[in-house]
Amino acid sequence: SFVISGEAAIIDGLDKILESASDKEASVYVPTTFGGKDVSFTSMLGVFYYYKDMVHYRQDTISSINEKEFYKRNIYQETKVAQKTDGFTDKLKNLFID
Repeated sequence: SFVISGEAAIIDGLDKILESASDKEASVYVPTTFGGKDVSFTSMLGVFYYYKDMVHYRQDTISSINEKEFYKRNIYQETKVAQKTDGFTDKLKNLFID
């Protein structure tokens, strides 16, 4: 059988086309997780669940970034009390540019 998810789930009638072309059952998966009810989020949800499972099995997390530097620059960033000019765009820019 087929399970259609992600952006392909938006295509009306794709499940019927697959069923008639293959004589197999087809269904559309729409996530019901809070915050992920859009079909375009199914791939990303899968990534998060995979990561969560790997942390459980490895008893450790593997990061592709320097976590201390990331936290220092983005999470624990000193806020400017006198001047608050850091808007959303500035914070987003700071993720990628020194």
